[in-house]
Amino acid sequence: LFMSFRRALLVNGIVVHGETALCGGYIQGNTGTILSPGFPDFYPHNLNCTWMIESSHGVQFTFHTFHLESPHDHLLVTENGSFPEPLWRLTGSTLPPTLSAGLYGNYTAQIRFLSDFSVSYEGFNITFSGRGLGNPGVPPYSTRKGLQFGVGDVLIFSCFPGYRLEGPARVTCLGGRRRVWSSPLPRCVAECGSSVTGMQGVLLSPNYPGYYGNHHECIYSIQTQPGKGIQLRARDFRLEDDDMLKVRGGGARSRERVCVCVCVCLSLCVGVCLSLCVCVCFHVCIWHKLSVETS
Repeated sequence: LFMSFRRALLVNGIVVHGETALCGGYIQGNTGTILSPGFPDFYPHNLNCTWMIESSHGVQFTFHTFHLESPHDHLLVTENGSFPEPLWRLTGSTLPPTLSAGLYGNYTAQIRFLSDFSVSYEGFNITFSGRGLGNPGVPPYSTRKGLQFGVGDVLIFSCFPGYRLEGPARVTCLGGRRRVWSSPLPRCVAECGSSVTGMQGVLLSPNYPGYYGNHHECIYSIQTQPGKGIQLRARDFRLEDDDMLKVRGGGARSRERVCVCVCVCLSLCVGVCLSLCVCVCFHVCIWHKLSVETS
């Protein structure tokens, strides 16, 4: 299956003749090829192309060529039509791995290609094939328990520290005429604000490691045992000049106690040649407002 056009001659989802790749379309079948418009030449500017692929057992995408202007030109892949929250957002010139979609019951996948008004490159050459129920993979920033994919087998997902699981943590392989997973795979998202308790944790900016959006005001709460201090260590810190991270102890009007050890030493002379040094140490605690800002 190869999608292209010359006077848009399209028969049963298959283009019979063609010279230029189409910008989007509906494809029904177990195999096919999706090309960026103009491929192998540079794709045009200001594109918004959507392909809908339907197969009998889900879809597996294999990338043979991939070169887009990063980050403005990008490819979105989803299986429920929700492009604001895609399964994958692909850009740049790194060849993506093989991806699978449409494994949980509707057997469809959608691809949307967006380009801006400036730079363009060769685009992409993607082949797809229908696939039976198999390894659904592991969502980004997550781990999975379960290596069997037979009827009744259960997979359990959990997120890396700092991410929140969005969707079911357990999916089950269902029986019937066509085996399917009981639900779509969950996603692990870095939210705007969170609450962390315990002796250690991770705080992430929204959409990390991707770019955070505009007009965010995120509040993160850290709670530990009484009498314990809190140490913050930044493993990655990149903010725009006008963006700011503000760290405070407790509430806006709270105060923090800081204790220091003070030692006073006296040198005493005993007799003719004996010198004695006496030190007295004690703790001094003061209360002060904590307000540390870094940008």
